Amino acid sequence: MKLAIFGGSFDPIHIGHLSIADEVRVSLGYDQIVFVPANIPPHKPASLMISTNDRVELVRLGIAGNGAFRLETSEVDRGGVSYTIETIRRIIKVNAPVGRPGLIIGDDLLEGFPGWKEAQQIGALCDLVVARRFRTEGRLSLTLPDFVSNCREVDNLLVPVSSSDIRGRIREGRSFRYLVPERVYEYISNNGLYKS
Repeated sequence: MKLAIFGGSFDPIHIGHLSIADEVRVSLGYDQIVFVPANIPPHKPASLMISTNDRVELVRLGIAGNGAFRLETSEVDRGGVSYTIETIRRIIKVNAPVGRPGLIIGDDLLEGFPGWKEAQQIGALCDLVVARRFRTEGRLSLTLPDFVSNCREVDNLLVPVSSSDIRGRIREGRSFRYLVPERVYEYISNNGLYKS
């Protein structure tokens, strides 16, 4: 099975995440997209996020009904700070994917990629799959590190939605219903998430 890994805090998961995942699957021919919620992201203060259990549940609800999307909780199960390289090694070991797995990242993360833990090993084990987050047109202008042997660029639809915008809308009592899947909206609303 040809796999692509999509990690993040997913705080909350939204239509932008799902749109990117489906574009990667369809345009690059992956059989399955593996969503990996981070336990504690290395570059974000965990104290500002909702509980890990709630974020995992939001991903589960957000991808429900799509057999090509799968939830992977290894970072949460492992505990501590979540490092992508550890997740990649586990997914390769447990799933034995066909070929190198893809690692989906937004173009906004590419510049800082060389600073990730064992970035060279990530580049050796995975194909980087770079999706547009903020570039409105054209190809990547950033220079890839020498150790990245294969990078696949996705010409995805630019969906100007971010988790931080959604959290802000909820805090301000503004509409967010159609920025997230319906079941995600219901869970957030029923549990009063992001209100304070």
